[in-house]
Amino acid sequence: MGTDVQGSIFFLARDPKHDLEKPYALRFTTSDGFPTTNTQSEEHSGIPIKDLRPLQADLSFEKTGIKIMKTQSSMSYDDFDDESKIQETYLAETARDLKEALGAKRVHIIEHLVRKRHATFPIATGDSYQFQQPTSLAHIDSTVEATATFAEKFNSEESDDALEGSHYAYVNAWRPLRGPVQDWPLTLCDASTVQPDEDLVASDLVFADYAIENYQIYHSKRHQWYYLKEQMPDEFIVFRQCDSSRNKELGAGE
Repeated sequence: MGTDVQGSIFFLARDPKHDLEKPYALRFTTSDGFPTTNTQSEEHSGIPIKDLRPLQADLSFEKTGIKIMKTQSSMSYDDFDDESKIQETYLAETARDLKEALGAKRVHIIEHLVRKRHATFPIATGDSYQFQQPTSLAHIDSTVEATATFAEKFNSEESDDALEGSHYAYVNAWRPLRGPVQDWPLTLCDASTVQPDEDLVASDLVFADYAIENYQIYHSKRHQWYYLKEQMPDEFIVFRQCDSSRNKELGAGE
């Protein structure tokens, strides 16, 4: 039997100004005091979150945008403090596993992130954290347009006509460095319960030297959320962000 739970998730607060003003968030501090964001988030509590574990056998990646993938890594917990080992070993292992699991012709790793929750989180220490902390804001990491730009960048050797007719997707792959996970599990939304025209807003995440476009999400009771109880290090959760053949079915996580 699965262990379904209830949880709290933050969403983009609805604001008429976003009909004319694109949401943004700065990931750096300006010298002139320019606002770091023009958005507000709102917390929704008591959201039903289903356990994926008993549902794995019937889980459809095409429908939900979620897949549980077994993996074996040669990396130890301490190896994730070594960026060179991540680059040379872990990312190659991940690309190999994704290529096999998804039947992809090629896999390009766009970026990677190591999160290690501080013992006091979510209570701030007042100091900068050594590692990224969990996020509680629902979002999608890439828009349809941004995903197309990534596809062009990483397949520049292909002709424009060849890329236009090809199938590409932006997916995330997450696994714990230790297990089983007992708190702050990754939470995912069934892609088939998301209506892009009603639920999603393209937003800019701006760093000091570059920017990315992602989707912020409005809350809807229609959304179906999942987590994987007691996820282990040999279990990858793969979840779709955008897909060139299924642009109206996007995935979300927090």
